[in-house]
Amino acid sequence: MAYLPYNESIENKIIAIKRQLHLTMNGVVADSMKEKGLHYKLNYGVSLPVLKQLAGTYEKDDVLAQHLWNLPIRETKILAILLYPAEKLTLPQIDKWLVECHSVELIDFSCAFLFVDSPFVKEIIQKWRGSGNEKEIMSAYILATQCLKKNIDIVEINSLFSFENIDFTPKMGQVFVNFCLFVSERDKSKALSLFAQMQSFSNDLNEVKRWVYEELSSLLFF
Repeated sequence: MAYLPYNESIENKIIAIKRQLHLTMNGVVADSMKEKGLHYKLNYGVSLPVLKQLAGTYEKDDVLAQHLWNLPIRETKILAILLYPAEKLTLPQIDKWLVECHSVELIDFSCAFLFVDSPFVKEIIQKWRGSGNEKEIMSAYILATQCLKKNIDIVEINSLFSFENIDFTPKMGQVFVNFCLFVSERDKSKALSLFAQMQSFSNDLNEVKRWVYEELSSLLFF
């Protein structure tokens, strides 16, 4: 967590934001998230549409976003993602941001609403996919899927179409299936070629690989 100097204007905005979060908190949703394994020091259970609406009342501001990100609150971290100007992010900042994402939810939102708009997005995907870090590899596929949703062409990143260094955990399996389906929407032949490399998954000892194979065999040929 970076140290940030006191800024009265920023602090006043944060107080106003916290007030709004208290007014829109949903304890039932927060408890449900905790039961599903989403653990935050503080969680008000505020939905994404409400947070987007709140973020829309502020200008994009990297200083405000960094202050919000440093707070141990789920909602302020999501607001930070929504308020940070993507064009101001450097590659080292993006790497640091990912390290500080302590839940898959924050990785998903960071990729969907911030990283995907970075001018370095393809470099980020290539770097993370080529690493031996499980979190970075998973994030590369999440970010690549967001690119496909926004018609950003990433099919030329060949490392995405290899299974090397992928640890097929349940979450990684879901992320990979989602990626393959969006590749199929853009380039059916590329998706089918990738699926053809998965024949050994059908009887693999890893049950997630078997699930990936079965899921794609039904969805790609539907």
